[in-house]
Amino acid sequence: MDMTTVEIRPAEGVADVMEERGVNLDDVREILVYAEGEGGKLVDGDRCLAKKRIGNFTAYAEYRIDGDAVEVLDVYGHRVLLTEDNQE
Repeated sequence: MDMTTVEIRPAEGVADVMEERGVNLDDVREILVYAEGEGGKLVDGDRCLAKKRIGNFTAYAEYRIDGDAVEVLDVYGHRVLLTEDNQE
């Protein structure tokens, strides 16, 4: 399954949660591409949890593969600037 083009379907109520938490579909797609590629994920039955750091934002997606689409079950995110990231 190609995560760069797969249909992403938020579960009921998740679109509102995404907006509230500042996670958009592009962020979710980045997480999926990373998780299903080199990044890895946690798996519990048919549910997966993955994360990706996008700039100073770390986004998490809980999802499951549903046929030829991905159903997003929940999203989380946090922004942080670590001291070692700010050194040049």
